[in-house]
Amino acid sequence: MKTIAFAGGGTWGHIFPIKALIESLPKQDYQILWFGEKWKLEEKIANQLKNEGYNVVFLPILAGKIRRQFDIKSMWKNFVDLFKNLGGFFQSLYYVCKYQPEFVFSKWGFVAFNPSLAGKICWKKVYLHESDTIPGLVNKLVGKFADKVFLWFSQAEKYFNKNKTLVVGQLLTDKLTDFQENWKQWKTNLLVVGGSQGAKILIQAVKNLLDKWVLKNFNVYVVGGLLNKENIFKNYKNVKFYQFIPQEELFKLYQIADISITRGSATSLAEQDYFNIRKIIVPLPFTGGNHQYFNWIAYQRKWDYLLSQQEENFEEKLGRILKKLEGWKKSSSLVREVLEGKKKVVKLIL
Repeated sequence: MKTIAFAGGGTWGHIFPIKALIESLPKQDYQILWFGEKWKLEEKIANQLKNEGYNVVFLPILAGKIRRQFDIKSMWKNFVDLFKNLGGFFQSLYYVCKYQPEFVFSKWGFVAFNPSLAGKICWKKVYLHESDTIPGLVNKLVGKFADKVFLWFSQAEKYFNKNKTLVVGQLLTDKLTDFQENWKQWKTNLLVVGGSQGAKILIQAVKNLLDKWVLKNFNVYVVGGLLNKENIFKNYKNVKFYQFIPQEELFKLYQIADISITRGSATSLAEQDYFNIRKIIVPLPFTGGNHQYFNWIAYQRKWDYLLSQQEENFEEKLGRILKKLEGWKKSSSLVREVLEGKKKVVKLIL
């Protein structure tokens, strides 16, 4: 049995592509290592895969961030996290020496850097997948020594050695094909999916628009994320609130959603495009290199909208767009070829 390793975590958009790759592997042929942070979403997903019969070993390691602000609090946290990163490196080196994986596949997050570096030091193949138009710091660093860099957007090629890059698209699960279209409801179905970081602004804006009766003819489905536990929609009959739902349940919401209010996560945009959802994209403004905005620039379709939550009249503009889209229903799913990216990657690395 061969051993292979994946490294990454933090957000749905970077955990689910790893999950999609693992689901493409024969369950009995590989021992799968997953480097991630303890008690985070990646551990939950790894355990879920293990319960489904995949030979997954979750390896919790320490990981710190690098904050680019120069205030005292940020500088102190950077000092503390320096030791966390050092500890994470030696943990990674120990696990790579112990398990001897064929390769380390890096996706995203500070937790992915040390396993990738340890793999390179131990003469293992290192692969990287970059979902965004502008890579984050970790992916830029890993890309310097990775053997192959897989990209979704060709716009990201300029950040890596072109001799090592290959544009393959996004890594999406085959489970997308398990869902069939059903468009019988007369109300427009609005999905609000902001994740954890900064989602409160979107959620509060939707609540305010409900209070103003702007959304009276919508069915509203709100996915708040792990950091938004409070359900402020208890008294609204046309709203369903989810703090966190499994990937398969999220796909059921994609299936019925006509319109979404969403961030600019590369994975989320690709999944929603697969289900032909008309998107109101509100990029998270504090991401590295403002990559969510540039994701939209590269990915935009004529019928999608872009809004900045930093605009003075953000809520008013959002309301005008939703009033304009009231009664709109989608017809069918469109972009089936988005599943081909994962097949290319699996073929090349295995």
